[in-house]
Amino acid sequence: MTSDLPPLRKRTKAGVLYNRPLEIEEVILETLALSFEEFMERAKHKNRQHPEYLPSEVLVHRIRATRHNNSDGQFNALYLELLERVRRSCPHEVIRADGRTGEVGSLMDVRDYVADRVTILIVKDRDKYEERLDIFEARFDRAVRLLRTDAFRKVLRREKPLTPLEYDESGDLPDDVEEYSSVLDAPSLTPEERITYRFQVREAIDSLPEAERRVIEMLEAELPIESIIPGEPSISGLLGCSPKTVRNRRNRAIQRIRERLSVEACDVD
Repeated sequence: MTSDLPPLRKRTKAGVLYNRPLEIEEVILETLALSFEEFMERAKHKNRQHPEYLPSEVLVHRIRATRHNNSDGQFNALYLELLERVRRSCPHEVIRADGRTGEVGSLMDVRDYVADRVTILIVKDRDKYEERLDIFEARFDRAVRLLRTDAFRKVLRREKPLTPLEYDESGDLPDDVEEYSSVLDAPSLTPEERITYRFQVREAIDSLPEAERRVIEMLEAELPIESIIPGEPSISGLLGCSPKTVRNRRNRAIQRIRERLSVEACDVD
């Protein structure tokens, strides 16, 4: 049977094109006759045994198709549904290396890592075909599982992976995190605009020079720039440079992000 759907473009290391399973292509073709409202109604079914359940691969195909009809409303609705599925695919507890059950902070790290990586690929694909998203349209569960495994490695190898983000007595965030978090604040935006803004932030971070990007990623992981506690991991310690160098990289990164977001740059002392 020859499918009327355009083929995926990503190739394996052996040079073989990724292919959607036949049953996925059949569902995609079947849903082409549905209105968007009917499609979204079916997409709400979470039980895979439900006769109207839509596989996540079908949602990925549909969200990629919004690139052609230029519908931000449809894109946002599909993105939120797909993101919920990504988050639901992450386990509800983490087992640390010492055998103890993980807390919410670590779980959020894993879920956010996976969600952010999927978001980045979707954003890139909306602008220009992103081959790395093909695996999600062919084998969604496997693609998420690979990201989840990568996230666990990053979270569990921290010396203190479950240390909560601490606040001072005033209730404020620590300065190092506050100065980065201020870039992400957009209180006046609507929920739809926040989605777009988050995409723009991720793209801005992805475009940073590697040294600056690594500092931002470590700040996102809530690592301190320096530590006075022996053995406690810090950004300067992990990167093998002075706290002043880390802060300079952070400041340059924040300025680049603000410029990319068309936000007025200001000094960070």
